[in-house]
Amino acid sequence: MSDSHEQTTRKPFYVEVFSRCEEFAKKLMRDVPELEGMAIVPSWSIEQEHVPAGQILGRDGPLRTPSEVFKMTMQLCLVLRRQQEQVFEIMRMVDEYMGTRAHELQEQQAKLDQINEQIAQRQKRLDQLAADARSSAGEAAP
Repeated sequence: MSDSHEQTTRKPFYVEVFSRCEEFAKKLMRDVPELEGMAIVPSWSIEQEHVPAGQILGRDGPLRTPSEVFKMTMQLCLVLRRQQEQVFEIMRMVDEYMGTRAHELQEQQAKLDQINEQIAQRQKRLDQLAADARSSAGEAAP
């Protein structure tokens, strides 16, 4: 009975994620001597305000020495800079797209203005024809 209860009881998702990440990071650091530490920064599909932002691990657990902290900070800054470059590229593409759409809208507006001008001219011509018809009808009446 308790075995099935344990199977249905799930740890909070972020605990599970960071536990697995820690196991992976420790194994990787054992296998790759050049690796001093790892930062794991997940992107959650839910509101992120109340879940951990990430996990930073060194060979011996949390980063402790100024050198470890500095090196990790530099790596994180590089990652953020690359992310920022991607954001700028997305903004450039959106700006280009919006410029193209704005140009298309200006062309459509010019066409609409031409059509409205044609309608106004035709309405003026119809009004003139109606006035001429009334005038002719008044002259024809005895």
